[in-house]
Amino acid sequence: MEKKYLVIAEKPNQGKDYARILGCTKVHTGYIEGDRYIVTWAVGHLIGLKEPQEHDEKYRKWRLEDLPLVFPVQESLKVLPGAEKQFAVIKQLIHRSDVEMLINGGDAGREGELIQRWIYRMAGNRKPVMRLWVDDLTDKSIRQGFRRLADDRKYDRLFEEGEARAELDQILGYNYSRALSLTKAENITISYGRCQTPVLNKVVERDLEIESFVPKFYWVLQGSFGFPKGQVTAVLLDEEDKQRVFENLEEAKQTAGQIGKQAQVQKITRTPKAVKPPYLYSITELQKDMAKRYGFSADKTLELAQTLYDRHKILSYPRTDSRFLSTNIKEEILDHLEAVHFGAFSSFIERIPGRGYTGEKQIPERYFNDAKVTDHHAIIPTNRTDIEKIYQTLTEDEKKVFDAVADSLIAIFYPDYEYETREILIGAGAYRFGAKGKKIKNTGWKDVIRTKGETDMEEPDLPDVSEGMDGQVEQTEVLDKKTQPKKRYTVEGILAMMEINHIGTGATRAEILKKLLTKKKGNPEAYLKQQKNVLISTGLARSFIRYIPEELRDIEMVSRIDKSLKQIEEGRLTKAEVLNQAVEELQHNLTRLKTESGEKIRGKAPFQKEKTTCPLCGREVTMNKGRTFYLCKGYFDKEKPCYLNVPTEVAGKKLTDKQIKALLTHKKTDLIQGFRSRKGDTFSAYLVLDAQGKTTYQYPRKRGGR
Repeated sequence: MEKKYLVIAEKPNQGKDYARILGCTKVHTGYIEGDRYIVTWAVGHLIGLKEPQEHDEKYRKWRLEDLPLVFPVQESLKVLPGAEKQFAVIKQLIHRSDVEMLINGGDAGREGELIQRWIYRMAGNRKPVMRLWVDDLTDKSIRQGFRRLADDRKYDRLFEEGEARAELDQILGYNYSRALSLTKAENITISYGRCQTPVLNKVVERDLEIESFVPKFYWVLQGSFGFPKGQVTAVLLDEEDKQRVFENLEEAKQTAGQIGKQAQVQKITRTPKAVKPPYLYSITELQKDMAKRYGFSADKTLELAQTLYDRHKILSYPRTDSRFLSTNIKEEILDHLEAVHFGAFSSFIERIPGRGYTGEKQIPERYFNDAKVTDHHAIIPTNRTDIEKIYQTLTEDEKKVFDAVADSLIAIFYPDYEYETREILIGAGAYRFGAKGKKIKNTGWKDVIRTKGETDMEEPDLPDVSEGMDGQVEQTEVLDKKTQPKKRYTVEGILAMMEINHIGTGATRAEILKKLLTKKKGNPEAYLKQQKNVLISTGLARSFIRYIPEELRDIEMVSRIDKSLKQIEEGRLTKAEVLNQAVEELQHNLTRLKTESGEKIRGKAPFQKEKTTCPLCGREVTMNKGRTFYLCKGYFDKEKPCYLNVPTEVAGKKLTDKQIKALLTHKKTDLIQGFRSRKGDTFSAYLVLDAQGKTTYQYPRKRGGR
């Protein structure tokens, strides 16, 4: 009996491509067979982890005394619903007597490795496994991949990291969801996610900060100066040559009146600048860019890129965290560039300086760095010769993603974007004014890549004045200004925050956001909503975050765990060490939750918007949108301001309606216990309103003494 190799692809389409290239023609249910190879496939994840009640029915009822629930992964694997038939096919093929070896043909990455290894474990495989590792699904790459198969044990650490990540997400998710729901909620379930909850917390924090923001008014002095070569608009500077800020309007007006009529250019500073073409796309950079340009969700961009990779085969593997290329593809990079030499791309390629591609000078070396390529290189177009034909069949959204990737490759062959900044200091009597300008020298790569709404003239150029040139003060003007709150998180902003804090991977960040944007069964709404490119926390999210202990929603916690997971792949930590540390922290936090008492979430915000009158000035007092404080409407009155501000939480203590009403009515509460100092000590105090409308402490008198 002639021995055969069993190739297991991740998806049916991949399997059919492998079968065609390997000469397999006999089609069966769930697999295709040839003389030397058998090709079958998963449908993404076939195997998953059990829920606690699947281990024992008694865990269907949530009880604090059962926590923590931790099960060995060997006992936790299950065939996912709907995957039973295909798993049975794969298992039967694995145990066929004529199959001597398996070839792991899953996606070449952490998730692909996890999918395959769990299938082998559930099927009881004892046969050797080789790994097919390709950067794209073109016929050429697949053929090369089968010629250089590697021992799958080479990727043991990658698998261990992926498995540890899956286990931690499951263990922390169901333990904290049960514990928080039982200790912090009534008649409502708190859904906790190791990555989701800290990310959600960042959005909620930002939204509440914006809604509680009280702007401060200030003024600046602007002057218009006439010179023989043109007019210059400049702002008044302070002693350090920074924009002078007036906190008093009258002082600003008085200063404006002191500016004379004569002016002179005192100093001109010219600074040349050169910006190199940006590095190529990782999946996170691509998601950020598509969100900024078109308002795409991270999940949508990933789906489009995945389609361009596995269905159309015109994009390299998209789930990469690298923005660099491997040196082993340097010799073929010009083929990738030539593959997009059609349509609108042609005009850009034709204008590449020194085009002709002879010698090494045309290859931009800075984009090739093996040390910065882990599983896969940056996303680039494949080098197949029929991309133009395939491009015509793409949807408009698919074209947008492909266009961005193609442009990023073309741009690295372009020169730097060069410009000159100019700063002018103008003297007017005893005062100095400053103006800034920018002059473009060479648009370079920006001819290819242009951010939506961007123009060459981010700052207008200044007239060609010279030092010592005399002029006239034509006009001075006092400008009203006010401080601005931070911006709400955008999709690209939250992805950047996750990347900086090592939260998730390029392949998982989209899924984290997707879960937060999706309404869960039994909940009235999702945790986040997306309006164009902006993410906004819902009332449900704010209620949940309010009652989750700070250490469980701290971004540093998830960042620390993700760094530990990365160290598994690097060989610096073992999977057991990471899991044991996480379970130890879990047990500590569960002990605290079981013993703590306090207010609980009951499915609605604890404070209701209440209208009353200000005890200081009699004007209306209302609660802000974020439900974080009560504010007098006179707060924004420039002429007769009233600064009454009553927070709904003080020193870690959430105030009751009764206590807030006492402050607004009698300017003082009864004695309140349970305040927490910055050092963590608890104390008791009365809250009182001072004459300026601020909430302060009044401590009880100590007994004894004279």
